[in-house]
Amino acid sequence: MLDSIADAMTVAGLEITTLNYTMHRWDLRWWALEATLNNGSQLGFNTTGYYPYSGNTGARGVTGKVHDAGTYGVDPNTQEAAFGTLNLTGLSAGTIAFLDNPTVTRNYSLPGYDVFGTSRNISTSAIPELGNLTSPHWISAKTLNFTLMNQLNISAAILSWVDTSDENAALQWLPSRAPPGNATNTCPTLYVGNSTGEVIRGLIEGNQIANMTVVLDAPSEDAPTFTMLGRLEGSSGLNKSILLYTHSSEPFTDTCASLRQAGDGPSIIEENGPLMLLTLAEYFARNKPSITLDLVITTGHLSGGKLNESAWMGQRPDLMENAYASISIEHLGAIEWKDHQTSSGPIYSATGLMEPMWTNAYAKSQAPTKSERQLTGPAFPGMLPLKAPKFAKPTSLPLKALLSTCAWPSWIF
Repeated sequence: MLDSIADAMTVAGLEITTLNYTMHRWDLRWWALEATLNNGSQLGFNTTGYYPYSGNTGARGVTGKVHDAGTYGVDPNTQEAAFGTLNLTGLSAGTIAFLDNPTVTRNYSLPGYDVFGTSRNISTSAIPELGNLTSPHWISAKTLNFTLMNQLNISAAILSWVDTSDENAALQWLPSRAPPGNATNTCPTLYVGNSTGEVIRGLIEGNQIANMTVVLDAPSEDAPTFTMLGRLEGSSGLNKSILLYTHSSEPFTDTCASLRQAGDGPSIIEENGPLMLLTLAEYFARNKPSITLDLVITTGHLSGGKLNESAWMGQRPDLMENAYASISIEHLGAIEWKDHQTSSGPIYSATGLMEPMWTNAYAKSQAPTKSERQLTGPAFPGMLPLKAPKFAKPTSLPLKALLSTCAWPSWIF
């Protein structure tokens, strides 16, 4: 996609350069889960996805006895993951671990969080999530202890969502963390929905499963990628600019490694920022502003840390030094969907609202104080204050004011 965008921006009259990188990419190809029962029959299970960078079974998968490890708990006081709650004793080599994996709950009514304002004077009492937010995104806080699991000779793992609908959990790219360098974890892990997890647990308790097979065909390889920089000179001739910034999730979530810049992220909403930058480039090329526009489409966003998406800041410090303001542009046109809790479990449906929009700003270049770190939203009901600014390194920008706006989809809340 980015090659096409770069070509279109060149045609529009922008100066295009690229910063080229090589990343050791986890190349997901296929995943599946099945059980062989003691009566000889085989049973396939629906999955909601996979744990990124957890490992590679190859096309044949790994087969082993399944062990119910219980629940991967959460400390009720700190809301931190508590890996010690799992029962991982007495395991034979090659065991496949099954465990419940409830998400973390955030309480934004606690001290340290402030809502500085809302659109249309919405009362904070109309934002019930302020006191109790459970979201699939917070599963990012519950990384697995792969070192311990390897020491226990666990060959694979199955994580069951507990308080999230299957539809909301589907293909969550979380936790998006990878070991450093060219390393990959060696405990291939899949996610299943709560209803599937209950079936698996019932079969284990009834001693009906002879073995299970986990398939996560995801070899790793070096892949080229790049950050794209576009520049449209302003009419004033001054060396000052507005920085328009977005990320590309490529090439981390696509299955076509042969393309120079493959993949469009987990969804078009996650990945449509470059399309908006192209639209802005074409408009302002015909209606040239007085100030220069620097456009940055950075790679590495979903690399699990394999590639630093902020590397361009060190390579092109002039872009930072000349910027009067920055606007982060992504997740455009998203309709808000949420789990609605019912007596029969969570149901995933549209709220009838657009996704929230957060706005944060700094009035000086020094490191922000605690209160200055808070976001100034929300613009829509259900929006929550977060501690950290969206922009990667606000303190490195010698700006008179840094304005960053970004619509964050529900998987980020």
